[in-house]
Amino acid sequence: MMRATLVAAISCGLALPAAAGDLALMVGLRSVIAAAIRDDGYNCPDVKRMVDLGPDNWGSVLKITCGPVGRDETWDDRPLRVTAYAEGDFSTKPWREQRLQ
Repeated sequence: MMRATLVAAISCGLALPAAAGDLALMVGLRSVIAAAIRDDGYNCPDVKRMVDLGPDNWGSVLKITCGPVGRDETWDDRPLRVTAYAEGDFSTKPWREQRLQ
């Protein structure tokens, strides 16, 4: 149920206009995504930033930055890669910068 809710929330969020891929986050969307990330075993009290990087071969890729609830602090040193799949599932893992060849 949580995963289906997350995919629906992300899909709605991705439909919103955003400059340079940085998505404006509503409080409800932030809390749903943060809960789903925690379900995958990562520390994410609150989603502070979500950047839509577009699709890859498997789903829609999001770069997520978390931080503490109720404070402006962000944990920029530990972003997460969340992939939302068309089947209604998702995966979370640490962000790795792509190396140019």
